[in-house]
Amino acid sequence: MPALLCGGDPEPELRAAVELAERLADEPRPAATLAAALAAAAAEGSWRLLVAAGESERLLALWLEQLIAESSGKQGRGILPVPLAAAEDDTLATPSGALLALPVRAGGGAQAIEPVPGVPLAAVGGAALGGALYLWEVATAAACALVGVNPFDQPNVQEAKDASKRALARRERPRCDEEAAAVQLIRALAPPAYLAIQAYLPESPELDAAASELCRTVVERTGCAATFGYGPRYLHSTGQLHKGGPPVGAFLQLVDGSDGDELAIAERDHGFRALIDAQAAGDRAALEQRGRRVVTVAADGDPARLLRKLGDALAT
Repeated sequence: MPALLCGGDPEPELRAAVELAERLADEPRPAATLAAALAAAAAEGSWRLLVAAGESERLLALWLEQLIAESSGKQGRGILPVPLAAAEDDTLATPSGALLALPVRAGGGAQAIEPVPGVPLAAVGGAALGGALYLWEVATAAACALVGVNPFDQPNVQEAKDASKRALARRERPRCDEEAAAVQLIRALAPPAYLAIQAYLPESPELDAAASELCRTVVERTGCAATFGYGPRYLHSTGQLHKGGPPVGAFLQLVDGSDGDELAIAERDHGFRALIDAQAAGDRAALEQRGRRVVTVAADGDPARLLRKLGDALAT
């Protein structure tokens, strides 16, 4: 639908999906093999999936992140997609547009990372993008059936929504911690834990680059996976896994602590700033209710500088 609204022609992708569906009906092994690999990663408990995505695959990687994390992350199980840039070293060299299963071994450290050869993100026997999307959807649903979770519900997404509604009714703003608490949160990580950096801030290339560098530092210093996402978008993606998946996550929220201008929402008694504040506060409440470790830091002015500062503190 977004492509259609932007003027794109959906027919080639729809045809590719139909053609692949017909092929899988005769020969289901491509989907079954991928489903088995995904299910094995979830069953391991401490496995991650590395997504090696260049600029041309960046949006596809975000879609894949939502598909896998939201479908699988419940009942204490799940698969965490991790951008390759957040764990890149010589042992992880791979072409852009590939997916790797990543077992995290006890003891941590970059030397403990042992990638397993993966599969292409968007090239399935020469199929067009529509066929690749269909394959991933079928394989993910089948993998969830093998793991024993329902891929079609999102109970913890609703949990965060309810907490956000309560925070909005109270006009609650995020409760901010000192920067030192963020450093302590990261230093306390040990495999199979992971760190999720959640930025309730405007997107920018500078923030993306600083977050990628901090994630890389976290991997080097702790041996734990690290991810970065923008709020509130991640709430409907990895947010389900954060609360419903394996209880090993630690969470660093970045929020705008300033008293900037409010942008009104038509026919509502609150604006977008109040809404985003409530979503950050509500997700923290939902995470803490499940025993997750959360630190919220005000990133006013230059959030990229804040992330670089945290990285420098970890390196000392």
